[in-house]
Formats: sequence, structure tokens, C-alpha cells
Amino acid sequence: MDEIYIMMCEKSKDIQKSWVRTAGDMFFLADEAKLEGKTRTYILGCHWRKCLGCKYEAGHGIWIPRQSQLQEIYIQSLPKDEQESINIAVVMLDDFQDWVLNDCSGLDWSYKTKVLMEQLWLAFLMKEKYNKIWNGKEWIT
Repeated sequence: MDEIYIMMCEKSKDIQKSWVRTAGDMFFLADEAKLEGKTRTYILGCHWRKCLGCKYEAGHGIWIPRQSQLQEIYIQSLPKDEQESINIAVVMLDDFQDWVLNDCSGLDWSYKTKVLMEQLWLAFLMKEKYNKIWNGKEWIT
């Protein structure tokens, strides 16, 4: 997992607050004391309360949303009539393409920089839903 994407996720408090924990979610455990000194340990695809027999409390994990989860959050932010459109995927991709080609607010990237699709979708969602842009260290308005 990309370090920058983890940091973007961690700092996206608006997204983190909306996390409804479900089986299969990807999250990063940041509490080194509970990891017996291990750092950068990922637990993938496990149930929040029963991962590897541990009993981590809420707040110890950083949700790492998949691209499909970011897209679902975006769809839910649209007006109800658009959410129910038969062509909602086309509408969403059109909005995303317009942002990528004309704006890409806050992402200091170029064709020489490797950017994950999740990074693009998170930046797009944060701009469209919360009017925040990534300055390389945090989300700003």
C-alpha cells in the first residue's frame, strides 16, 4: 500500500467519520504498542472486531477505502434523482473525467509521478463533497 495514500486517508477526517465497519474492509493499524513493536502492519479483509483474535477498539485503525467505496460515497453525495439514474456510473465517470482533465485540484502530480487510482478518487471526492484539496501533507479548504 502506498504511504501517501495511507496519509491521505488518515488525514481525511470527513471520510474516516463516515466509515461503517464491514467485513472485508481494509484498514491500517497505527497503534504500535498493540502490534508488539511491528510497524506498518496491514490487516486486510477481516472483520473489525474479530481480526486475528485481537480486540482492537475503534479509533486504532485508519480506514483505507477501496476505489469502489469512494465511488459509492460520491454517488450518495449526489441529489436523490441523480443517485437513482440508470446511467449513474456514466454520470460519475463524466464528473471524474472532467475533474482529472481540467482541475485535479491539490494533487501535485504530473505524468512523471505514479499516482494510484484510489488517490485520484479520494482527491476528487474530497474536492467535490467537502471542498478540500490535498497540499501534500493535509486536506485544506
